[in-house]
Amino acid sequence: MESRPSHVPGLDGLRAVAFLTVIAAHLNLPRIDGGFYALDWFLVLSGYLIGVRLLTPSAPARDVVVWHLRSRAVRILPELLVMLALLTPIGAYLMVSRDWQDFALVAVSTVGSFVNFTFAFAADTEGGLNHLWSLALEVQFYLAAPVLMLALRRRPALLAACLLTIAGLSAGLRAVTWDGKPYGATYVLPHTRADGFLFGCLLALLHVRRRSLPVVVARALPAAATVSLSTLAFLVVKHLPPRFAYSYGFVLSGILATVICACVLWRPDSVPSRMLSPRAGVWLSERTYGGYLWHYPVVILLALTGLKRNAYWAYVAVTYGAAFALGHLSRRYVGLPVAAHVRDRQRSYGAATAEVVAGEAGALPAHTGPPGSSEAT
Repeated sequence: MESRPSHVPGLDGLRAVAFLTVIAAHLNLPRIDGGFYALDWFLVLSGYLIGVRLLTPSAPARDVVVWHLRSRAVRILPELLVMLALLTPIGAYLMVSRDWQDFALVAVSTVGSFVNFTFAFAADTEGGLNHLWSLALEVQFYLAAPVLMLALRRRPALLAACLLTIAGLSAGLRAVTWDGKPYGATYVLPHTRADGFLFGCLLALLHVRRRSLPVVVARALPAAATVSLSTLAFLVVKHLPPRFAYSYGFVLSGILATVICACVLWRPDSVPSRMLSPRAGVWLSERTYGGYLWHYPVVILLALTGLKRNAYWAYVAVTYGAAFALGHLSRRYVGLPVAAHVRDRQRSYGAATAEVVAGEAGALPAHTGPPGSSEAT
């Protein structure tokens, strides 16, 4: 089993809310003008979870990096490759000439995890894969995070200062380099979108190093989380100019999501935490990755049928239903079997290694879990 933080339903609930909000934005639902802020919530959650994984083990940094990258590859690649394999023939049928070339370029760069750079500098296509730039962005953060966090994991104060400094620089670069395009290069590139992920890493550092907070801070968290949830809702439904988002909105959204996560972690008994912890939210959260992969192709394909024009709310309902169903099928028939296969291989390898070691130097307990952990895989 992977070494991971204790299961926190409230974090699952926030991820589910972010997933629903992203779909609403891509459907152009009325009054959802700021649905793009949900990406910052995903980034904060990813930063926290990756930060805990990197900072908790006590093994040598090299072993932690190998385990971290392997676990991310097992999590991300199988469902992504299956989706691309199924969608590519459809894209070939529906597109011709330049559109098809762009689709192929996007598909290749998606596998290589640099599709956000492709969108920023090369392709401009509506081929059903436009949403995958954010997955590439997260993968780039997964690759970069170990460099800083493992190098400074024994110097938490310096690590915290570096995380805050880089987050501030990223937010500042976003504000000053914005070119006026709502979804241009500034929107998709890592150096201008790193602050949310780094806020999550900072929260992970605090949670790993300090399991309890001062009483005054702990008591204030529920009220702060309530205000944060209300403010995020306002940002989502209020039509604000793009300049606000790039100057203040994205960084504010990341900070507010971090406050909500802190409340969920340190005050799981509070009203905001319970609001984010329904069983349905946990169920949906486990299927958000597959659902996210498939929802935008569904949006595009259904729009081609004319359903959006002729029966908009039926189009909305079918899109959500298809996203949930495909996310469930992707997890059940691709994600879980591949993860189980990898775990079985690790068990077999660990058992074989233990037998060799026992034969040469006496019996030793087999350890096949992540570096520095006491868990078996």
